[in-house]
Amino acid sequence: MLEHAVAGLAPGGGYALLALALVMTYQATRTVNFATAATGAFGTFLFAAAAGAGVPYWLALLLGVLCGAAVSTLLGGILVVWFDRSDVGTRSVVTIAQLISTIALAGLLFGGDPRPVPSRLDGRAFAVAGTVVSQATVVLLVLAVAVAAGVGALFARTLLGRRLRAVSERPQTAELLGIRSRRYGTWVWAVSGAFSVVAVTLISTSSTTNFPSLALLVVPGLAAALFGLFQSLAWAVVGGVVLGVLQGIAAGTSQLAAYSTTAPFFALLVILLFAQRGQRWEDAR
Repeated sequence: MLEHAVAGLAPGGGYALLALALVMTYQATRTVNFATAATGAFGTFLFAAAAGAGVPYWLALLLGVLCGAAVSTLLGGILVVWFDRSDVGTRSVVTIAQLISTIALAGLLFGGDPRPVPSRLDGRAFAVAGTVVSQATVVLLVLAVAVAAGVGALFARTLLGRRLRAVSERPQTAELLGIRSRRYGTWVWAVSGAFSVVAVTLISTSSTTNFPSLALLVVPGLAAALFGLFQSLAWAVVGGVVLGVLQGIAAGTSQLAAYSTTAPFFALLVILLFAQRGQRWEDAR
């Protein structure tokens, strides 16, 4: 069981990074970005195509990250310009349309076949009770914790963070105070797009690289973000890691292997029901 749990740490770290991108975007722009993983997958496929064409590994990866940031900025720009006065539900529904459009565009550009993603982190980092922990696992976990700590400090302790919160909570008031809400919102979308490329790239080295499958990694990302109710960055990281470990254990259990891919959907259902328990109990009273 330990071996399967450790195997789940790598995707769990990726889920945590996607959750951080979701939470950051939500806290700064009040949008649940369902296209987060699709944006990351787009950058990942561009990286794989560039590396396959002979572009040096790190340059190809940089191109993929910049592409993800650009695509996310474009999608975010649509929301910032045309839906800046819309409610959370409307803005989030727009990102579903963006998710579908990104999958369709990727199908035209990259085709529908799985694509191998090169990795420089396949080696062994260390072993726990005879179970090997890969370099990719360590990088994902450390990166998730570092990003959570950095973004948390940014929102809590800096002028930029206070302005981002002001733009999110009172956009019209922020504009009257001279805070350029569109510029700040666009930067948040760009950064979240870059994070999503890194997350999807590292996940895809150990799992399927079919574009629609990678785009649907937003589901475990959403489950992890909901673990912290889209408010806590730390709990989003915990949720992603726990979900990855549980999925790894399920995949290694003969009775549960066939249902391991449904774990994120089940987690979403449980978390949503738990989050609404207070309202249900109040209604029952």
